[in-house]
Amino acid sequence: YGELRRQQEEMDAKLSSYDTPEWQWLARQFDGFQALSEQTGVPWMLVLLPEQYELQREGESLPEERLGDYAREHGIPYVDPRPILAEEKNPSRLYIDMAHFSEEGHQLVAQSLFQALRGSDLLAAP
Repeated sequence: YGELRRQQEEMDAKLSSYDTPEWQWLARQFDGFQALSEQTGVPWMLVLLPEQYELQREGESLPEERLGDYAREHGIPYVDPRPILAEEKNPSRLYIDMAHFSEEGHQLVAQSLFQALRGSDLLAAP
C-alpha cells in the first residue's frame, strides 16, 4: 500500500501544474478530441472518474481543480462527480478496489452524469 500511495502522490504532483510534461500530453489529447468533435459534429464531455484515494485525500485537490479549470477555460463540458460521491460517509463502499467503482459508486456517477447532461445541450439532436 505504501508504494501505491507514493505513486499516487507523485502523479498528483505531476498533474498539479499546467507546466509539466504530463499536463502538456493531456492538453494535446484534449485538443485532439476537440478537433475530432468539430470535424464530426459529435459533442464530447470530460468526466472525472476519481480513484478512492482522491475522495479521502486531505488538503487541496490540485489535479482535479486543474482539470476543471482547464475544461472551463477551453469551453469543454466537464463533470466532476466528487461532490455526490463525497456524500457517502464510507467512501470505500463506492469502490471494489482502489480504482474501480462498486455498483453504488457507478450509480452515483451515473446520477452526476445525468444531472450534467440534462442541464446541457449535448443530448439535443443536430
